[in-house]
Parts: sequence; C-alpha cells; structure tokens
Amino acid sequence: MRLTVGEEAAARPIAETPLALPGRTKVAGWRVEAEILPAEAAGPTGDPYEALLDPDAVGSTLTVRSRRPGDRLRPLGLGGEKKLQDLLVDAKVPQDQRDGVPLVCAAWGIAWVVGHRLDERAKVGENARTILRLRFRRSKT
Repeated sequence: MRLTVGEEAAARPIAETPLALPGRTKVAGWRVEAEILPAEAAGPTGDPYEALLDPDAVGSTLTVRSRRPGDRLRPLGLGGEKKLQDLLVDAKVPQDQRDGVPLVCAAWGIAWVVGHRLDERAKVGENARTILRLRFRRSKT
C-alpha cells in the first residue's frame, strides 16, 4: 500500500480587511487576536505567527491584505529596503502560495509579513509604554 499527498490548492488572495485593535478579526481562513499590553510584557515570542509591534509606530488603523505589485518593506535587522517578492522567494514560499501570505499594513506600508518578517519601522521602541501583540491562527471555518 502506498500513501500519496495531493497537491495543495493555490492560495486565494486576501481581501483588504481592517483589524479590530484591540479585538478579534476573522480574515481569509485566519483568526487574528490583537491586544494592547504594557511594554514590560515585551519579549521574544518564538512564534512566527505572533508579533509585537509599537502602537505609536503603526498607528490606530491596521489592515490585512495580500501582496500587490511593487510592495516593499524594511525587514527588521536588514538595514535597508527589500522587495516583498524577493523576501518571499528567499523564504522559499511556493509561487502559488504567495497570495495567501497575510500582510499586516499600516498607513505607511507593510508592518509585518505574517510568518516571516517584521518591518523595522514597526518594532517596539525602547521608550514604548505599550505594545501591540498580534497573533494569527488558522481558522477551521
């Protein structure tokens, strides 16, 4: 007897959806939880689907969407800009799955490529009094 794994269907694009800050939002097969916490709660999460952002840096309005032509970001620790396309290729995200990678966007651009990289501009600053914790979990419905 032989078991085979079927091909994964191509990811569907994610419609631009505002996040409830704080609160819970369902978007394109994901459950997103947003919490405002004291800065003392900041620390490495170790979970690629959880990020700590500076609420003052990202603002009070965040959205989640799919990639768009020309998207760029400043990956944390890189010291410069990078095309989103190049970041996804470097991360070995299959081409037919790239539209399904959620992007958390602030007014100024991509703040977090969920599961991959935080933008330098969204990191928690040393003088931050609060942090915004975002958690993405796959939704069963």
